[in-house]
Amino acid sequence: NRQIKEAKLRMFTQVSHEIKTPLTLIISPLRRLMQRNNDNATQSVYEMMYRNSLRILMLITQQMDIRKIDNGQMRLHVKEVSLRSFLDDIMQFFSDNALSRKIDFRLLMPDDENEIKLYCDPEQLDKVIFNLFANAFKYVKETGQVLIKVYTDEAQHTIRIDIFNSGSRLMSSTT
Repeated sequence: NRQIKEAKLRMFTQVSHEIKTPLTLIISPLRRLMQRNNDNATQSVYEMMYRNSLRILMLITQQMDIRKIDNGQMRLHVKEVSLRSFLDDIMQFFSDNALSRKIDFRLLMPDDENEIKLYCDPEQLDKVIFNLFANAFKYVKETGQVLIKVYTDEAQHTIRIDIFNSGSRLMSSTT
């Protein structure tokens, strides 16, 4: 049973690696096209393609990490991140979808003078938040609403991120 599991993981890792190679061969010329282009509309499309290509590349890398997780070799890489910038970066992946479906897609954060800093493994937290956004968009109707609301409780040293969509129930993540 262990040998079968190991063989499956090895095959999964090899297939992921085989997908990763042509994807990187797409990303490089796309980057060159982006550097040469001066048309804003075309540049916007290139940037969307580039962001999504990088996202696929990251997902493939995460799939390849399954072997590390299975062997207990996965380590967290914690660092300080700006929560607003972090969420804004992930929101960009969904902005075209929101625009084309006329979805009100907004981030609501406290109006503190201080930027909210968070200590986390950005790659791991990205997976969680991205999946919550994807689910929110999956179940919202056209002209609906997807709101991300951040709450802080300094006394408890906690940050709560609520993700609401008008198509289903509230989903939330607490950090």
